[in-house]
Amino acid sequence: MSCPGNTMEVSTPGDCGAQVNYTEPFAEIAVRELRQIQHNYTSQSFFEVGPITVYYKAQNNSHFCIFIVEVADNEKPNFIEFLEVETVAASVTTVKLEGPEVQDNCLDLAMHQAMYFP
Repeated sequence: MSCPGNTMEVSTPGDCGAQVNYTEPFAEIAVRELRQIQHNYTSQSFFEVGPITVYYKAQNNSHFCIFIVEVADNEKPNFIEFLEVETVAASVTTVKLEGPEVQDNCLDLAMHQAMYFP
């Protein structure tokens, strides 16, 4: 079975992944012996950010192909800080600063980064 090499893509802006195209593996097996090819992804599937193992197998698992599709998230999160200023009197001002809100195409990743890398 022919197998494409590992693939690296960058996430689509605004998405936490990308549609990835590759040459689909095929098995050269005699027609009378050909069985259905099983797979967990196909070319043009949407792959989430991170490494994903893709497999194709045919002929009772005697022909198989395994490769990695990795999608990187290069889109930086947007940090929004809230600052509230209240004037009580001419000489007294109250300032209230809340923690930043994070907006990101990969919300779970952004929350993790905000928690561990303030």
